[in-house]
Amino acid sequence: MNALGTLEQVFIGLWIVMSILYWLNHKKQENPVGSVVKVGLLLTFIYSIIALARWATFKVPGSEALTWGIISQPTEESVRAPVLYYIMMGLAVVVIGLVIKHAIGKVSTVGAVILSTWDRGNWFLLPCVFIMLTIGLLLAAAAASPVLSPFIYTLF
Repeated sequence: MNALGTLEQVFIGLWIVMSILYWLNHKKQENPVGSVVKVGLLLTFIYSIIALARWATFKVPGSEALTWGIISQPTEESVRAPVLYYIMMGLAVVVIGLVIKHAIGKVSTVGAVILSTWDRGNWFLLPCVFIMLTIGLLLAAAAASPVLSPFIYTLF
């Protein structure tokens, strides 16, 4: 029987692959152990946020919900920690808003490229445009959030 869940297996796989890639990219400045430790700490931070979100959103009877006196006690089934859930959702909305704010200036350029590709009959180029758009959104997310940038920049 496997003691590790799917999420843990994914994080261990990411840790190995990203540690190797990070070290190969920064051989002159980093030793292998330092690369493994840095990537491990970053992935541990992400894993702990995911674990906290899973814990806070676990469904429990309303009488067992942790409200900390901030909101009224739910009467039926509720998430385990509604206050923490609302805070995490608010942070997610803020990060998405920052990404949109940084990406909104580029919408006219991307729209012009897509329309010109479509108008000229070069439909085979549209997948390339969408891949560039995806990479651009990842970079906008990195620019919008200093917490996400180390993870996104390691992809490139």
